[in-house]
Amino acid sequence: MLRLRSSLTTGLIAAAAGAIGMALMPLIEGLDVDYFEIGTLYAIGVGAGVVFLIWCATFPWSGFVIEDGRLRERGGRVYGELEPGDTWAVADGRIWIRRQSGETEQIRWVSRRWVNRRDWERLEAALAKQDR
Repeated sequence: MLRLRSSLTTGLIAAAAGAIGMALMPLIEGLDVDYFEIGTLYAIGVGAGVVFLIWCATFPWSGFVIEDGRLRERGGRVYGELEPGDTWAVADGRIWIRRQSGETEQIRWVSRRWVNRRDWERLEAALAKQDR
């Protein structure tokens, strides 16, 4: 069983998403809000902070697990499953399934940037590297 923890950079991405969401507030028609008001800047900061705190609360449970021929989130969602004769492979910063027929299938949403660096290095050492 391989456990892949989430990268800490995902928190920065979440905070940026919160800031962008709040920065769109002045564009909503009917709200009397301006970018040059201090309250708007506070709201943008609060939006980023709230999303970041939610990310901090869920971070310990985030990540992926490879076990019993399945790649799944720790929450249970399965991203890829091996059939008899298939193998896992790593190429281009992503995880692939190498089918027995010779075809390859990319696992979406699981890439090097979403996984802790040390865990990704362990994964590369454990799985076969594939030429793309």
